[in-house]
Amino acid sequence: MKTIKLQKVSKYYQDGDQVSVGMKNVSLSFNIGEFVAITGESGSGKTTLLNVISGLDKYEDGEMYIFGEESSHFQMHDLEKYRREYIGFVFQNYNIIDSYTVYQNVILALELQEYPYKLRKKRALEIIKEVGLFQQRNQKASKLSGGQKQRTVIARALAKDTPILVADEPTGNLDQESARQIMELLNKVSEKKLVVVVTHEYDQVKDYVSRRIKMSDGEVIDDKVIKKNEIISKKPLVKDTKSSVLQIFLFALRNLFSQPKRLFFMLILMTACVAVFTVNYSNQVFRIREIGLEQSRIFPSTPYTRILIEKRDGSSMTSSDIDYISSFSGVKDIYSSGYLFLNESRLRLQKKIESDENNNNTDIYWYDTYFDYTDSAVVLKNSDLSEGRLPQDKYEIVVSPNMWEEIEVGARYYLFNDEYYESDSDLSYGLFTVVGVTKENISTLYLSEEYLSQPYPVEKIELIDLKINLINSISNSLTTLFDGNSISIYRNYGSSETDLFFDEIFSNQIQSASFTFIGTTPSGTNVVITINDIEYALPIGSSLYYAYVSDDLFNQIINEMMKLVESEYMGYPSKISSVSIENRFSGTNLIENINSDIYKVYYPSNLSSPLQDFLVFILSVWAFIIILLLGLLLYSVIHAVTKNMMKSRIKDFSIFRSVGAHKKTLAILVIIEQVILSMMGLFFALIIFQIIINTTDDHGLTIEYMRFYDYLILISSIILLGCWLGVRYNKKVFDLTVIQALSNGGDNL
Repeated sequence: MKTIKLQKVSKYYQDGDQVSVGMKNVSLSFNIGEFVAITGESGSGKTTLLNVISGLDKYEDGEMYIFGEESSHFQMHDLEKYRREYIGFVFQNYNIIDSYTVYQNVILALELQEYPYKLRKKRALEIIKEVGLFQQRNQKASKLSGGQKQRTVIARALAKDTPILVADEPTGNLDQESARQIMELLNKVSEKKLVVVVTHEYDQVKDYVSRRIKMSDGEVIDDKVIKKNEIISKKPLVKDTKSSVLQIFLFALRNLFSQPKRLFFMLILMTACVAVFTVNYSNQVFRIREIGLEQSRIFPSTPYTRILIEKRDGSSMTSSDIDYISSFSGVKDIYSSGYLFLNESRLRLQKKIESDENNNNTDIYWYDTYFDYTDSAVVLKNSDLSEGRLPQDKYEIVVSPNMWEEIEVGARYYLFNDEYYESDSDLSYGLFTVVGVTKENISTLYLSEEYLSQPYPVEKIELIDLKINLINSISNSLTTLFDGNSISIYRNYGSSETDLFFDEIFSNQIQSASFTFIGTTPSGTNVVITINDIEYALPIGSSLYYAYVSDDLFNQIINEMMKLVESEYMGYPSKISSVSIENRFSGTNLIENINSDIYKVYYPSNLSSPLQDFLVFILSVWAFIIILLLGLLLYSVIHAVTKNMMKSRIKDFSIFRSVGAHKKTLAILVIIEQVILSMMGLFFALIIFQIIINTTDDHGLTIEYMRFYDYLILISSIILLGCWLGVRYNKKVFDLTVIQALSNGGDNL
């Protein structure tokens, strides 16, 4: 059986409208054991013949048999398989991977053939030594001389260990002694291989070849046997090897790091693109997570950076409880008391101001300013202040600018619940000093952690919110019985001649009597008290529907009634602990994973509204559109740059193909390279984000709201991008033969 047999094979080349003949009606046969030299002038067709028999190029007419099998029907993948299993190459123009070292160029062939891993290095070094390049084994191919490059290509072809070895001018760039050594080496391997050499210098090979074929104008004009070698007619056993994913991954790493400048440029590009995409994605995630959330009305003042925890058995937190809660990711601090987070979310600052008008009297009045409040040490940073500092001591505060009054650092204010309309220092939270003012006017008052985390010093406490509601309810429902009628009681602001009067115009006769007053609590309970010796005045000729009482009497009525319903506004401080967390993700993680049989957890600022599902759906659709459009934009940028990069690498990938790489192997290789670049870009982008967060006090980055599955989606998107780039690139590459790819330099990509 002939190893290769050609019957009237012709090859044509087309350049625009012109067609030229590469070779025509060539009929030849070749066998393993032969050392064949193909000679002829330039343009005679000898290189075309070599390319056809090696499967680097297709033919148009005739038939070529490979071990008796017709090859005219071969598709691109069939030619790839043929080259991979049977052909080793030595090219005239080297076709060496310049970014690889000599060793890497040679061991590439062994790796693609799945040569035993433990023997690869030894075998590669043996071949490198045979071609006289042992001293240059770790030198980049781009730094080699022409002769050294040719030796490297020959070493790679020998390492591939295929039954057929083709060489195009293998000694053209070598000195006489080097050429002799190479020919002796080829002669030695021809004992068990078919060696076909194209040469202009027949004198260099005549002592070694067993056969000479001479060509002219694309035709064979002479086919002469020089000496008879032992012919091997049996078809050799070859193995169709496939590189493992791990091996391809190592190829990808080698390709990337063999060109550090290109790698650096691509990393900058990928880091920038991935950072933009990641920030946009995390912003969309943040909006989706935040939309439709409500603040608990039971815990209205607790910020998103605080979670309240209590033990189900009502006991206090122990050190083991604190250690357990501290073990959760995102937990910053734990404070034994979280009771003060039960206060109202709006507070009122009051400033006592004295004014002297006309120098003859002094009036005392209160200036009110209303604020929301939260925890300064968690959500406020020094960079947010226009002046001053963060609160440190218990009764220090930071406020935001106010449109009604310029609040200065050092000013002192009483702090009240804004539902209580009286300036009563007994109901104030204390006298506070302003130590800082924020840049933004967001009507927020920031208390210190020391104040918000303080335990109550007494066992039984006054629940201010309940007390204010009681006072308001009783004040608005006061009545008294007089002359058989139920009379509504109102407070008379200012001076009054009597404790109680029934009309603005009253008689000269002021009388004294006992009156019973009735007030109603929010729960509907009537509170009844009787006060003796109340001076009152009757109206002149008016019906009795309402009455006014003096300030002193009004306060007396309210105070005595409040004593009767003390149980409704006095209670025991709940043993709630306050946990400081980094963000909502940390809070959600704590809620989902804490032992709920022992602990009861409240996350007051993270409650879902009835419309949340609908709002999340609408925003998710919008986020998908935005992310998709941005992804396409970034893809177009990366694709444009990568396309140019790939053009410069078309030669390397064609060499991979000639050495024996599968189409699938190269496809996966490109994809892995793109994925590695993208993942490195993501890695560096996340490092940059973390540096920004840690060093610039920037809390505008929403990357911290990303969960594990968000990163999976992000990574999947990046992998998809790499796959898309790889598929598009490989589709273009494998539409070309190896010769076309090597000759056009990627112009068709």
